[in-house]
Amino acid sequence: MTGRLRAVRDGSMGGMRQAASTRALRRLQAAVPRIRQARRGVPWRVVVIGEFNAGKTTLINALLGEALLQTSVVANTRLVTVVSFAASARMSLEHCDGTRATIDRAMLCPAQAARRLHIAVPHAALKTLCLIDTPGLGVGDVTIERRIRRALSRADVVVWCTPAVQAWKASEQTIWLGLPERIRKKGILAVTFADAIGSSGDATRLIARLNAEAGPYFAAIVRMPGIAKAPPRRGGPARAA
Repeated sequence: MTGRLRAVRDGSMGGMRQAASTRALRRLQAAVPRIRQARRGVPWRVVVIGEFNAGKTTLINALLGEALLQTSVVANTRLVTVVSFAASARMSLEHCDGTRATIDRAMLCPAQAARRLHIAVPHAALKTLCLIDTPGLGVGDVTIERRIRRALSRADVVVWCTPAVQAWKASEQTIWLGLPERIRKKGILAVTFADAIGSSGDATRLIARLNAEAGPYFAAIVRMPGIAKAPPRRGGPARAA
């Protein structure tokens, strides 16, 4: 492939990623006011939770329009990951005593004895949203669940991710209803990997089922587009946006 064609391809993929990011942000922001009024000048703390492989990290990357978080890195660390705004990019580990140490990705390993991973980047969306990624729930790991519940205690919005191809399983409902009501009142159900739905008819049937089965438990249901990848390198039931 010539340099000019590669530039065209990369520019096109960049435009697709940006479009997907804009759609994802608009859908999430449209759902947020249904929970509480925005606080002027203070970023929303949006905690993203769900079972393993539910698309939590993919959703955050879609909101940002780039693959900022690598799924393998986040999963392997077993850490709650806080993504926030900063004038220059940096990464740090927050230890259990509250102290932080600056690190790079090469220093991460599964056995890190730390409380959280902090990633700060100069991204405009993060001026209004602080995005908090979490390990998967429902595996019986007491340490992980304690870390996630600590993050939930300070959340403004809680996004439960359910993958479109296996949306809202019985195990998900059990975990969600096991959370305190004050947390669930802040909940948005995000249907991840929505682009994988084969047809408009399938999408319509899926949303109808979610509105019936999950709608009563969430303030809103939103379908979240995925991030395009460059080759190869509670007054009533919620309604889906």
